[in-house]
Amino acid sequence: MPMTQRNKMRILSCLLWLFGVLCADPFYYGVQHTDDALEFRLYGIMNQRANINGEWIKEGQNFTHNNQVLLLKEIQDSCVILQEKESVRDSKVCLRGMKIIEAQQ
Repeated sequence: MPMTQRNKMRILSCLLWLFGVLCADPFYYGVQHTDDALEFRLYGIMNQRANINGEWIKEGQNFTHNNQVLLLKEIQDSCVILQEKESVRDSKVCLRGMKIIEAQQ
């Protein structure tokens, strides 16, 4: 039985929906305010990566926040240790709620 144009469109829309679901970020970032630009928010920890202010950063990776270069020095249980590259000062940022996903091996 040949596929009609309508069936093709249904299949395409289902595939697009499935793609959107599979690629969605599972963490809710809440409403971002302009005052939040100065603070760090840890949204999740997964596979030796931390989601800080909506950006996934690997342990040992440098990133920029508020014109400062920072290093994600260490990932602990539900916290991360950030190091300011210029002053070599460490800061600890923790999850507000439990959003830790461990990879199954």
